[in-house]
Amino acid sequence: MAYQLIYTSYQSSLVQGRTGFSTVARSVSMPERLVAEIERISQYDIEKGTVFAHRIISLPAQVYHVLTRTKDCGVDYTNRNNYIAHHLIFSAQEVDNITANPAEVMLCFDGWVDAFEGEPRFIEDIDCSQFCKSVVQLPARTWQRRFGDCGYASVLGDNSQIYADVNDSTTLLYLYAEALLLLKLKNTDWCKTFTTHSLPIDKPTDFNWCAGNSILPENADIDLSRNKSKVLPSGRGAEYARSGVATNAEKYNLSVQRNESSNKGFNVVESEKSSYVPVYIGIAVSVVILVIAIVYYALGAGSSDDFVKQTEPKKEVLSTLSTEIDVPANIEQPDKKMTLSEIITQVREKINNGKFSEAIECWNKSQYAKKHPRYLEDFQYDIASTIKRMMRFAENVSLNDMASEKEKNKALTNLEIIENSVNFLPETSQKLTLQKIAELRRAISKNK
Repeated sequence: MAYQLIYTSYQSSLVQGRTGFSTVARSVSMPERLVAEIERISQYDIEKGTVFAHRIISLPAQVYHVLTRTKDCGVDYTNRNNYIAHHLIFSAQEVDNITANPAEVMLCFDGWVDAFEGEPRFIEDIDCSQFCKSVVQLPARTWQRRFGDCGYASVLGDNSQIYADVNDSTTLLYLYAEALLLLKLKNTDWCKTFTTHSLPIDKPTDFNWCAGNSILPENADIDLSRNKSKVLPSGRGAEYARSGVATNAEKYNLSVQRNESSNKGFNVVESEKSSYVPVYIGIAVSVVILVIAIVYYALGAGSSDDFVKQTEPKKEVLSTLSTEIDVPANIEQPDKKMTLSEIITQVREKINNGKFSEAIECWNKSQYAKKHPRYLEDFQYDIASTIKRMMRFAENVSLNDMASEKEKNKALTNLEIIENSVNFLPETSQKLTLQKIAELRRAISKNK
């Protein structure tokens, strides 16, 4: 069960004799020290807008994850500007049983209070089982819509700053939720703290991912107003964000362990001398005699005409069999039957690698193509998105004076792939795409 606490300016409070900003509702079983800590972070000093945040609070006896939604709510009983902060508080043990990540919890929770009414009161805890459902999934489509590439979900590092307006809070939650899916395989999705809008009272150490318009765009790792990122997506994280397909090692958290037994030495123990030497000698002599007899018989049989006659037909049979199996080496062998999910994974891997024609051919030849025609549309959409991603990468490299030779070569390779695949784009945009490719080639080659 999760605690709740609601903090706002009200004419009365749960604390007797207190008015103004205070706790007006909370779970009855919450420790008082935790209540005081939650009240301390229940601040809001902007005119309007909604702010979501995930904090980790460590108390002597327990570690808590605090999910907060703070927003303006008109004026209070004294006609002054008012706001309301609604907190969901989970212990570290409760988080282990929640399948959704913190951003998903805030997106799916439908009990957020916009304004408090009635008498201050104690309220019920929340059943955590309602948060065991996914709100987003990979590929990271929100990142793709904003940045042109699902792989950008991997660019949020251990500590990242994002230039964004307070009105971008919901969009940021979806971006955070998709980025946290990349950490879920390692069970670290609840280890990242974040806010959709940094307030002046916040400390830089409070959050791993911090967004806000007080951050200078040139200092931000991501500029949401222009959909720009200082970091280009690369590596396994970007691949996973694009495909949503995890390897078995990632799914089951497998790792190769060193075999400790290989370092262990072996003690050679000298066996006791046997007293049966004469017996062993007798056995050895018998074996030698038997071998000589077999060899003598074989030589004698090999010289007999009957034996030759008996073996000749066998030679003919072997020759006949040899002729029958002498088939062309390039004969096409039947493919192993693959499941639908295996075919889809194979096609998407080809798309991610820029092998678009091979991907479509692979799908069209599969036994599932006629039964599931809608997948072809998905693949065509993925191809168009991949082309846009490749083009965006080349554009970023052309504008980046600090781009490495490896990045420049990759951008030129991407342009070559796009040039050979323009037929996958609408006819109206093919000519413009080819012109753009030529411009980018010149710009990148000039900087090499």
